[in-house]
Amino acid sequence: MMKKHSLVAVAMIALGYTLPSLADDNMGNMDMGKMNMAMPAAQATAKPASKMAHGMGVVKGLDAKQGMVTLDHEAIKELNWPPMNMDFKVANPKLLKGLKVGQKVEFELKAEGGMNALVTAIKPAK
Repeated sequence: MMKKHSLVAVAMIALGYTLPSLADDNMGNMDMGKMNMAMPAAQATAKPASKMAHGMGVVKGLDAKQGMVTLDHEAIKELNWPPMNMDFKVANPKLLKGLKVGQKVEFELKAEGGMNALVTAIKPAK
């Protein structure tokens, strides 16, 4: 009985040393030194392509000093955005001139990936 326990213990110890080396063997023979891992310079510095989109919404806040407008906008299909309330930077603070909180507006966005977008045009809705 003692012999069986000893054999089991030896087998478990041997497996403990063998298994990690077997698991590591999947890529152990690969010579990574010969692989070209460099990214082309254009790809490394490229920004996501900007996309133009149009929306309708209601002005909820204006900050001409910071060049910001808060819009409660409808869904924006070009960007696959649901209706929401968002703060946007405007391309030029002069775009905010004449707008009022509570006013319904049409606007144009230059989207630059994710939830980043710049209002490039805004006017009262018809």
